[in-house]
Amino acid sequence: MQLDSIPIDLLTRSPHSAGRRLPRPSVSMVDSIRNRGCVEPVVCVPAGPQRYEILSGESTWVAAGLAGRESVPCIIRDDLEDDDVREILHGPNNNSNPIAEARELADRRRELSEGGPLISVAKLARRIGKPRAYVAHSLRLLRLPEEVQALVQDQLLTAGHARAILAAATPPKMRSLASRVVRENLSVRSTEDLAQGRPLPSGDSSRQADRKSDNSMPANDTAATSPELRFLEKALSELVGSPVALSDRELTIDYFGDSEVLEGILERLGYKPDF
Repeated sequence: MQLDSIPIDLLTRSPHSAGRRLPRPSVSMVDSIRNRGCVEPVVCVPAGPQRYEILSGESTWVAAGLAGRESVPCIIRDDLEDDDVREILHGPNNNSNPIAEARELADRRRELSEGGPLISVAKLARRIGKPRAYVAHSLRLLRLPEEVQALVQDQLLTAGHARAILAAATPPKMRSLASRVVRENLSVRSTEDLAQGRPLPSGDSSRQADRKSDNSMPANDTAATSPELRFLEKALSELVGSPVALSDRELTIDYFGDSEVLEGILERLGYKPDF
C-alpha cells in the first residue's frame, strides 16, 4: 500500500462498479477542490501498466476532473486480489445509497441462488449478517419506478420518502407523488399522508426540519400527538425495523402487506413462525 499522486486520466471505474450511477458531486465540493485541492485521497488498485481502478473515492475523482485538476492523491492498494476488490465494491455495507444497496442485495441474492430459485430473504439476511426486516425493506425499494429510484440515487429523496411513496400502489401515482415531494420539499410524514390519500395538515406541506434520514421509517396512519409517544414511536420503529404508530389506545406496526417484512418483525420480537 502506498500514497501517490496519479493523473486523473490514468484512473478508471472498476468493472465491479458496473450498474452504479456515477456520483454527482456538489458545486461546493468542486469549488473546494478547485481552490484547496483534494482533502480525501482516492483508493485504487493497479489495473495494468499506468492504469488504476477506483476502489473508493469516485466522488473525489469526478469532482477533481470538473475542477480542472490534473491529478488526485491516491492510496494504491496492491495487496488485494480480484475477489477482495469485488467483495469490497459489491458488499451491501459499502453503500450509503439505498437504491445501490438494494440492487447489490438483489445481485447477491441471485448469486447465492446459483442459477436456481431465488433464496428466501431470511436466508439472504443470514448470509450477509443483516436483520431480515432491513433486507426486506431494502429490496422493496426496487419496486419503485426507475424514475423514482433515480431521485433516490441523486439524493433528492430519502429512503424514508421512497418507502412512503411505495404505498401509492401504482407506478403513475408513485411518479406523480415523487415529483410533488421533490417540488414542494415535503416531509416523510406528509409523503405518507398523500400516499394514503389523506389531506395534509395545515402548515405541514413543506418543512425541511421534518425530513427524516435515509434510515428512518415512514409514519403510519395514526400519528402520535405527544412528544413522549413520538419518541416511543421512533424507538419501537428502530426495534422492530418497521414503522410503528402509537395512539392513546392502539399500537400499530406496518408491514406493507409483505410477508417477508412481517416474518422479519416477528423474529425481532422473538417469535419464529413456521410458515
